Order: sequence, then structure tokens, then C-alpha cells
Amino acid sequence: MTIPVYTYIVFTTIIETVNIQDEVSITIKDLFNATGTIIITIVVLYYLYIYKIYDIYTNLSFSSVNINNYTSSMVFKTRQSKNVLSSFIPSNENINRPQIIEIKNIEKCNIKMTKEDDIINGYLNNKNNAELIINIKNGDLIITNNINLNNNNIKKLKIIGESKDYSILNFSNINNGFIFGNSIKEIELSKISINGNLKFMNNNKVEIGNVNINGILDFNSQCFDDQCIDDQSIIINNLNFHSKTESKEYCINLFGNVKINNSFFYGNSSCKNGIMKYDGEHMNNIEIIDSYFNGEYLNQCFKIINSLKSEIISSKFEKGASYKNGGLLYIYSSSEYRTNIVMFDTEYSDVGNINQPINNGGLIASVEGFSNLYIKDFYGENLNGGNGVGAFTLNQESTIEINNIELHGVDASGIGGVFFTSSNEAIGSKFKITNGNFKDFIQNSVNLASSFIMVEKNIDISINNPTKIEFNNVSISNYTSFSPSLLFKSQSINEKITYDYGEITISNSYFSDIWRCMVSDYCVITNRDEILNIVQNGIIDIGNDSTVTINNTTFEFCYSSKK
Repeated sequence: MTIPVYTYIVFTTIIETVNIQDEVSITIKDLFNATGTIIITIVVLYYLYIYKIYDIYTNLSFSSVNINNYTSSMVFKTRQSKNVLSSFIPSNENINRPQIIEIKNIEKCNIKMTKEDDIINGYLNNKNNAELIINIKNGDLIITNNINLNNNNIKKLKIIGESKDYSILNFSNINNGFIFGNSIKEIELSKISINGNLKFMNNNKVEIGNVNINGILDFNSQCFDDQCIDDQSIIINNLNFHSKTESKEYCINLFGNVKINNSFFYGNSSCKNGIMKYDGEHMNNIEIIDSYFNGEYLNQCFKIINSLKSEIISSKFEKGASYKNGGLLYIYSSSEYRTNIVMFDTEYSDVGNINQPINNGGLIASVEGFSNLYIKDFYGENLNGGNGVGAFTLNQESTIEINNIELHGVDASGIGGVFFTSSNEAIGSKFKITNGNFKDFIQNSVNLASSFIMVEKNIDISINNPTKIEFNNVSISNYTSFSPSLLFKSQSINEKITYDYGEITISNSYFSDIWRCMVSDYCVITNRDEILNIVQNGIIDIGNDSTVTINNTTFEFCYSSKK
């Protein structure tokens, strides 16, 4: 704008200077006047029509745009007393100015929004730009309806705030939120808080960083308009997630290749089964690093199905509830594919409570179907099983292998083992521990159960393909039970089959203070046990045709029931 002004001043000065010179001929003066007039006229027209009219148009063009299949009302509140668009708004200190939403695109066209529906209008009517950036200023933006974003022209969308604690998008209805249509291939959310739901409809790449979410996070892998993707990528960093919805099986549903780092997840009673579910669709993986899950004594923390290989590294889990399946983790895979999970350096504590008894499932993990769980460096404490079984459960052709585990304070009341229970095993099922330390285990079951491990075998596989249980460098101490129970218990499906363990190996281990019943009862056998003729003496019940191998192992202070 400065160039036209300077041009006008220069030519006006030249014309006036020439006109006051007497020695200059009339012809030359007329030539200068005519030329100068033409140039000045061009400059004035350029300034008026190009700058002023275009500037007015860009600031008013969206005020009358029709909304395409969308109706919404928004109420803006601001924590700022200063408005960045003060030059466009009449000066009046008493005006309650709205929050500003600024939209930029790759063509460097800046559109500054001041009206309630401008963000939607600007999005739906974006015709020429493949990338759209929505900048959210600090303040509370209250939104009353769903925002459905689906524009075939936009392939990349960014919603970026100034601060995740102060740039807030607040949906007034708990079930409303953003719906990102499948036409948008890439989505980025950064430095904002969203009180509402986020639904992603088969988008290729989603990045969430430095974001607070109070609601649900729902990724849909279904095909839309005959378009399917097999390379979905989800990257989550520094997310603080609190479950909030009326009712949903899982408050987070994930697909594709997922990476989660340094994030926090909290459960809620509205999540019926758990906080998070991941489906690898037999071709994808999930990786979780340095993250925290809290089930609030209400939810299972995590469910993984159909994953080729997934990892959980240096993460902490608390207050998981295994009402149906594992409190920390539930793993399942069909026979066609195997789900493989690897956990490193993981902590888990404070599971279950008196007011929320656990009815079923493993306190730590339930591994079902055709799945493999590998754990290294695991610490757990205060695991209250309520009415359910103990720490780990396994069925069918699944495997659990643990290297370096320490558990303190585990109890259960169900018919099973306080540490491990398996059922309906198939060929190849396996449970192996190397380097374990187990202390303060209590079996509260009044029925026949196990203080440590209980295995139940199917008749077809118990003879030819027995389960293999192996202990290496294990320490077990301070075990008690409400009624007399075995430390290791096998139970046959058919009374004609007297064994279920094919092979037990115990090496370099230590067993101490093993009480076959509560210390306060002095291990006196009950009348019920006498009537049923239940044999209570011994630590391990293996039945016939089984092999027990014990190497370099110490047993001391082991008490059984009295007759």
C-alpha cells in the first residue's frame, strides 16, 4: 500500500515544479500534466479497487455463506480483555468481544473469524486449498451440537491452540463432539482441550499431541464409499484422557499402527468393559511407552485383539477391575492368527476393593484363544481378587512367559489359583516363569482351590499333550488360605483321567512359610473335609503318570492340615 502513496506524491510534486518554471514551454508543461494525470489516476484506481475493495470482501464474504448440511449454534466466552481484531471492530470498552478463531491455508489466505458459525462455514466452503489450519485462541468455546467435518477438497486438517489448558473447545452435550470424515486423510490436534467426543472415520494419519480430552476417542476402521485403507497410522503424545460418556463398551477404540508415548488414561463407570480396546486386524501393532492407566476400580485398563506384535514398555497401571477379563490386560486372537504382546518394565498396583468385588478374570492378565504374552521386569502389589481368581488366567492354545516378576499381596476367593489358573487348554499351551519373587498370597475360597496354581485339562489333550509348567529362580513365601488347599492343584474334567500336569520343573527356587490353611485356625481339618474324604496333606497334587523335577530348591516352614 505504501508504493501507490509514494508514487502519487512524487508525480504531483514533479507536475507542480514544472508548471512554475517560466522557461519551460507550454507544450512540455501540457505533456507533463497529461502524463502525470494518467499515472495518478491509475494509482488512485489501483489503491481503491485492488486494496480497499478486496480487503472489505475478504472480511465480509463469509457472513452470508450457507451451511452445507449443518446447523449449529456456538457461544463464545473469552478470558482475554484484548482483541486482536480491534482495528475491525468499533472502539467501545463496554463491548463483550467474541473469541477469535483464525483459519489459514497453504495459499497463505488468512481468514479471521468472529461469528458463531464462521468456523463451520469456512471449512465447508473451502474450495481451493488442500490443507486447512484452524488456530484456537485462549478461551472457552461452548458448542451445542456435533461438528461434522467432511470436505472433499481438504486433505489435511490441523486444529491448533495456544495452550492445552486454556484453549478449550467445550461441547455442552456429553454425547456430542467432532466427527472427522474419511475424505480428510491427515489430521493433527495440538495444544488444546476438548470436552467432548472425537470420532475418526477411517482417516489415514492422525496425530494428537499436548491435548486434554474429556470424552471418548473412537477410531473407525470400516470402509466408506467403497474406500478402505490398510495403512492407518495413529500417533499420540502427551495426551491426558479422562473417560466421559453416557455409556460405551470401551471409551477408546483404536485401529491401525498405533504409537502412544507419555500419556495418561483414566477410567469411568460409563465405560462398561474398559478404558481402551485395540484391534490389530491381524496386520497391525500398537506400542505404548512411558504411559499411565488408572481404572479407578471401575474398568479393565486395556484389551488387545488380533495384533501381530505389540509392546508395552515402562508403563504403570493402577486400580484395574477384571469383572470379565484381565484387570490390566485382556488378550485374544482367533485360531487363524496369533496375538503377540511383549511387556517390559511394567508396574501394576491397587487392584479391586471391598466395594467393587471382582467376579471373574485375571487380576493382571487374561490370555485367551491363540495368544502369546511375554513379560519382562514386572512389579505388582495389593491385588485384591474379590470373588474371582488370581493374577493370571489362560485358556486354549495360549502362552504366558514371564522373566523377572515380583508380586506382593495377592488374594482371591474363586475356585482357582491365586497366581495362575488355566482351563480348556489346547495343544501347545504353556506357562513359564524365570526369576520370580512372590510374597503374601492368600486364598479366601471356602471351596477346594489352590493357593498358587490351578490347572484344569480337557480329556482329549490331558493325556497326549499335557500342559508344561516351569519355574526357575523363584521365591515363594507367606502363603495362607481360608480352608486347606494345595499350593499346586490339578483338576480333571473326567474322573477317569487322574492327571493334568504332564511336566513340572522347579529349579533354583525357595519356598517358605507355606500354610495350607489360615494360621489362626492352626490348620485343623474341617468335618466337611473328613466327610468328603479329601486328602489335604502335601504341597503339589499331580495325579498319575506325571513328572516333577526339582533342582537346587529349598522348602522350609511348610505346614499342612492336621487330622
